[in-house]
Order: sequence, then structure tokens, then C-alpha cells
Amino acid sequence: MIRKVIKNEYWKQALQDFYPIYMKLHRFMCPQPFQGIRELIIQLRQNNLIVALITGKGAKSCEITLQQLGMDSDFDRIITGNAERNTKHEALNELLNVYHLSPSEIVYIGDTVSDIMQCRMVNVVCLSAAWCVTNSIQEKLEKCNPGKVFNSIEKISEYLLKHTNEY
Repeated sequence: MIRKVIKNEYWKQALQDFYPIYMKLHRFMCPQPFQGIRELIIQLRQNNLIVALITGKGAKSCEITLQQLGMDSDFDRIITGNAERNTKHEALNELLNVYHLSPSEIVYIGDTVSDIMQCRMVNVVCLSAAWCVTNSIQEKLEKCNPGKVFNSIEKISEYLLKHTNEY
């Protein structure tokens, strides 16, 4: 992201300057995970499900976030974005290949319409997390992903635990 904004040779320094600011602001803007997320991850892992994280964040930003939230050991695999590529369908394909899964054995949780589209490219079910989005974004998610939009972690947890054997 910074490389796109700062196109000259100073982008590397700008990126290094960004990390301490990001870390400091993270403590105030997002001091803890959404309530119920840690419990959901624990339940899924207790059911012997692989829990991976795919994010558009770069590796260092993701590391900062996970450390700040105390979640740096919660995932079986973490795939981050980078300056060269940030396509989640490629990351999903990587998971399918690494774990020898078919698309019907995996589910992705995202919060954007582009997440839904990326999942469709590889025939993976996308559940839409709408507990922290605006009404207009929620409407777009519901239009693109009917029946798979959840406005609370409790609701998505119920859905996942009910459908665990399907994935």
C-alpha cells in the first residue's frame, strides 16, 4: 500500500516509519479481538478443523496486529498480502493444495464484496462478516451473498458449528 502511495526510492523508509506508528495506534484503535472470535477459533480447532488466516495486510503489519491481539499462535497457517500480489483466490488455492482439500471442504470468512468474488473464483463458500460494517456495505454483501451474511460473531459461530461436517 505504501509503495503505491510513495513511488520514489523513499518508500522503504516510509514503510519502516509506518510500523511503530501502526503499533502505537493499534493499541488504541483495536486493543482486542472482537468478542467471541478467540472462542470460535478454539471451538473450531477442538473440532480438528484447520483454521487459517488470509489477509491483504503485509507480513509485518499482520505480525503486529496478531501480537497486539494476542493471537499470534491461533492459526494453523497465515498467508499475507505483499507488494507484488494481493489476490485472495491465489491464497485460497494455496490452502487447497497444501492441505489437499477440495473447494467444498473449505469456507472463507470475509467482510467485503471482493472477498465473495475471490471465493467464487475458486468455488469456495464465503461467509460474510457484517458485525462491523456500515448499513450500505451490509446491503451490498446481502445482495451478493444472500443467506450467508452474519451480523454477529454468535450467529456465524452457530452456523459454522452446525455445518462443521459439511466442510
